[in-house]
Amino acid sequence: MDESVDRREALDAIQAFRNGDAGVPFPALKRFAAPIFDLYGRETLDPPESAPTHELVDCLSMMETARLFWVYFGSGSDRDSALTGRVKELLVGETPSLEQEAVFAALVEQLRSNWGSIPRSLRNGSATSSNPSALLQVLCELECGEHESDDSVGVDEAPDGAIDSPEALAAFASPLLEDPSLGDDPDRLSEMMQRARDYWHLAQLDGADFELHQRAIADRHSTSGDEREIILAEASFMVARFHMLFPHWTGPRTDI
Repeated sequence: MDESVDRREALDAIQAFRNGDAGVPFPALKRFAAPIFDLYGRETLDPPESAPTHELVDCLSMMETARLFWVYFGSGSDRDSALTGRVKELLVGETPSLEQEAVFAALVEQLRSNWGSIPRSLRNGSATSSNPSALLQVLCELECGEHESDDSVGVDEAPDGAIDSPEALAAFASPLLEDPSLGDDPDRLSEMMQRARDYWHLAQLDGADFELHQRAIADRHSTSGDEREIILAEASFMVARFHMLFPHWTGPRTDI
């Protein structure tokens, strides 16, 4: 991607945080996130517009990490070992070193302390922490946005021109993540997020590729004939949803 595009996208995303459009009050987020930018050796979470592009991108990454932890504590997910594991894996990978383990543990405790100092009115008034399933939504945005799942059906086959915005994917996946009970069932949450990724990429295929991956998705996510029919119906709904949300997408349209 052209650096000027990278820069513009980073500036726009940072401005969204400043305006509170990310669902978190920005002054409180800056105070809460101090351990994060200390860890990265940055003096502020609010760089000037003239900052080098790489600093803007780094800053945006820190903002996203801060928002993740804001929702992590705000939704009470810090008491859930499975969800804690998902956050940890997202940030330091599946096989972190002992040093990475220690840094992550120390960061969590520092942020926990900072979270306790945030006025309750700001915590409760935050759009991202008032919803019990908020962490699931943020995880979906970040995990799906990376497109790094080795076992996701069709990830490598997505054609040029695919829509890669994490926000777009999160909006697309929302019907699969609406059930608040997902927060109590990490395995089911993981399944729903994987299905969202698979439907996302399925919707960007056509012809024989579409039919092949549609069958693969149904096989993967079902254990009986009845479940297979449910998955096929859900796939039809989600593909139609993709084309409803993105009517100007230049890739293939698939009628099923």
